Amino acid sequence: MAPVPIYVKGGIWTNLEDQILKAAVQKYGTHAWSKVASLLQKKNARQCQSRWNEFLNPSLNFKPFSQQEDDKLLDLAKRIPNQWKSIGEMMGRPAQTCIDRYNILLAIDKDDLELAATTGVQIGEINPNNESLPAKADKDELLDEEREMLAEARARLLNTQGKKATRKIRERMLEESKRVAFLQKRRELKQAGVDSKIKAPRKKYSSQMDYNEDIAYEQQPLPGIYDTSKEDEQTEKLLKSFEKLVERKGLLDRKSDEKKTIPQKRRQGEQITSSVTKLDSVLTDEYKKPKLELTPATLKGSKRKINKTTSILHLFESLPSPKNDFEIVLDDLDEEMESTDAFNTESSYVNGKYPLEALISSTEHQSENKAMEIMEYIPTVFQIKTELQVPSPIVDPKNEIDRELNRIISAKENGNPIYNSTEVNNYLEEIINSASTTEVPSTVLHPKLETSLKTITPATEHELLGMERKVHELRTALEDSVKSHREAVSQLSQDFEEKLHPTVSGLAYQYYTDYMKYRNDHKTMQEETQSLAEQIKLAQRSQ
Repeated sequence: MAPVPIYVKGGIWTNLEDQILKAAVQKYGTHAWSKVASLLQKKNARQCQSRWNEFLNPSLNFKPFSQQEDDKLLDLAKRIPNQWKSIGEMMGRPAQTCIDRYNILLAIDKDDLELAATTGVQIGEINPNNESLPAKADKDELLDEEREMLAEARARLLNTQGKKATRKIRERMLEESKRVAFLQKRRELKQAGVDSKIKAPRKKYSSQMDYNEDIAYEQQPLPGIYDTSKEDEQTEKLLKSFEKLVERKGLLDRKSDEKKTIPQKRRQGEQITSSVTKLDSVLTDEYKKPKLELTPATLKGSKRKINKTTSILHLFESLPSPKNDFEIVLDDLDEEMESTDAFNTESSYVNGKYPLEALISSTEHQSENKAMEIMEYIPTVFQIKTELQVPSPIVDPKNEIDRELNRIISAKENGNPIYNSTEVNNYLEEIINSASTTEVPSTVLHPKLETSLKTITPATEHELLGMERKVHELRTALEDSVKSHREAVSQLSQDFEEKLHPTVSGLAYQYYTDYMKYRNDHKTMQEETQSLAEQIKLAQRSQ
């Protein structure tokens, strides 16, 4: 059996692991490192904590050391040697950064910097600075282990609700389903005639409102000037009687009655019209929209009166003969109406029928006579004031006012009298009298305005010269200010071309050379590590 390789957690941090660590710290905080480490397969809780405290914490300072910070670092290293965590907390920097800077300060006077550096790793040792080094770049495609780790971390971090919240939601849903089932059962029992009361839920606090008994946001109406105690007593009596009836007989099931009456109506040939006769039919799903039935068109004006009179006459004819000898004494107006109706009936009754034309003509004639009695000959505005000029008529009248104006204008031109109501004429006379009595006020200016208009004098030649001089001075001052700004801008551009541009180009060239040196050193270190790994394998095989 082949030996099982021993796996030790650690190694260089990858960019994927850094992102998962940031998201886990954002959810779990900086005290639950075991939960954070459970999301990472190759790291433990201590490594996650050191990675956060030494590299990923946004409060860390990675700026280059100043002269004062170097002096402070050397002083602290003398006072508390080998206590780099305490030194890092005092300096406000990671402990490994303080160690590296201290080694660089010690190696400044030496020729070979590699002897004092801590980057060299001997055979059999683990690099202790992995948590303080930059993350390794991601590959083009993630491995299966990394993809599985990312999916698990995403599923756990996206679940914002904990166990307690999910349990409460489940309990709330169960309570809601129980309440709906109880209401459905109560509705069925109520339709069957059995009244069941709703149990009041437990109150979490004493002032909690029961919405089945109380009314939320209820505002009692203020008492009015009239006494409504009798109406309240009547409503209470009706309610009690209805409750007693329901307790004794239950709710009436009118569906069976309707089904029984339907075939009888069909036999008789009558049309069945569905109507809303019960509130329960509207609340349940069995409610159907009733058919639209419009009332028959009613006659207007004189025709309505004719039908009314004819119907009354037919009713009187259908009455039986009186059994007593009493006579009905009518008023004067009733006697006149009776005489006219009797005359019309005698004259118009032919072959047992009442012709409609005679009735229409008689009623129209009566209405015209009444209108003529009410209307009187009243002079118009143009007849009251003869000096008023007659306006031109409106060509296309759009409303009653325009048509009335055209009628008055045509009557004025033709000389025909116009019949108006007394109210209109009185209103017109009041308007004309008020217009004739009012006096138009004379146009008088305000005293301050008159004084200001009188005191205005034209400007003299001396004042004009002074104004021109002021304008010239303002122009010269503006040109001087613009000139100083132009000189400053030109000086800045000259400084940029002579000083800043050469320094920036020199720094860029130096950065390029340093980067090339770094690449060469990195390449040589990789080659050395490969050669060391080969030597280790050869040594293990030789053993």
